[in-house]
Parts: sequence; structure tokens; C-alpha cells
Amino acid sequence: MNNRPMNPSFKESGALDSLIQVAAFILLDRFVGLPWAIAGATLWALKATYTKHRKGQGIGWLLPTTTLYLIVRGTIGIITDSRAAYFGIGIGTKFLIGLGLIGSVVIGKGLAASYVHKVLPFPDEVRAHRIYRSVMNQLTVFAGCYEMASAGSDIWLYNHSSKGGFVLIRILVNWVSGFVCMFGAIMYADVRLKKIPGFGGLLELAEATLEHRAPSTPTTRFPAPDATSQGDR
Repeated sequence: MNNRPMNPSFKESGALDSLIQVAAFILLDRFVGLPWAIAGATLWALKATYTKHRKGQGIGWLLPTTTLYLIVRGTIGIITDSRAAYFGIGIGTKFLIGLGLIGSVVIGKGLAASYVHKVLPFPDEVRAHRIYRSVMNQLTVFAGCYEMASAGSDIWLYNHSSKGGFVLIRILVNWVSGFVCMFGAIMYADVRLKKIPGFGGLLELAEATLEHRAPSTPTTRFPAPDATSQGDR
């Protein structure tokens, strides 16, 4: 019998937490004011982060950094009672991330080329190939450009919408654009990497990795027949 929860991908992707965070911000802002909206959205984001950690994800450096960022951003927004300050920090962070991604390639330390093998175990001969390095650097630059373009669209939307409209429209736009860009990047990388001799492609590697990491379901074992009773028949 399959005991897995229905549609786990929706919850595990963070989509549900994002929807609740947006709803909390809009409702609290409408009925009790901006500081409460910022506090509510920040607290839910922290709760979602803590829940993911409780599910067994390693802490590393990302979780504490993200938590500290959310606390600082929320505190500044509440103290100033300014949506410009609260949203501006997020927009500025996006822009800086984009610059950092592009800058890592410029200095010869492209983040994708340096760390993607920790997620997908590319063979050493593939990682040493010039096509691999080229593709990973291109994807890093593309991700940086996407972050900067997203920051620019946030600025435009901020200046042409209400507080609630900005939050809702931005998250919908980010979902759609993020999915399209990620799908396109994966397809592009798969086509390019297949040109490396002996490599079956990105999708084949991802599928093999997921199958390897998936927990195996133990087969049902019945007790062996009693040898003595067998002999008495």
C-alpha cells in the first residue's frame, strides 16, 4: 500500500508556504497595517524555514544566513513602517545576487561549474571537458541576468501597483518566469552536454541520480516453510 502523501511536490516546493505568506501580508496590511503585514509575512517565512530544517535538511550556512536576512529585513520594515524599505531590501538583494553570479564567471570562478557536481555527480572526464565548463558558465551568467531582470521588473511593478497588488503579481510573475527559464536552461544544457563523447545527457544523469538516491521499498518476506513439517507430509 502506498502511504506517500498526495501531491507532495506542491508542498515540498514551497509553493504553499509562498501562497500563505502572500495572503498573510495582504490581509494583515489591509486590516491592521503595514508593520503587522511585514511581521506576519516574516514570521511565516521563518516558520517555513524551520519546518524544512526539522524535516532533516542540513543546516550548513544557508539556513542561518536566510533566517538572519529575514529577521533584519522584517525589523527594518517594521521600524521604518515603509514598504519602500522592506521591498527595496529584497529588490536590492536580487540585484546583488545577479551581479555576484556574473562576477563569479568574470573572475574565473563560475558558481555552477564549481558546485553543480555536488548536486549531480558528473563524471570527472565530463567536468574536465571544455563544453561542460562553457555550459555551466553560460548558465551562471543567464541566472545572474535573470536575477537582475527580475529586480528591474520588481521596481517597475512597485511603482505601478498597490501594496497588495505588488506582492501578488510579483510572486505569480516569478513563478511563471522562473519555471520557463529553468525549463529552457535545462533543455539547452542537455543538448549541449550530449556533445561530450560518452555522456548521455543531463536528463539521463538526473534520472539515474534520483533512482540511486530513492529509498528502496523492502520486499515482503514470508516465513520459510518449516522443514520438519514438510517432511511429515
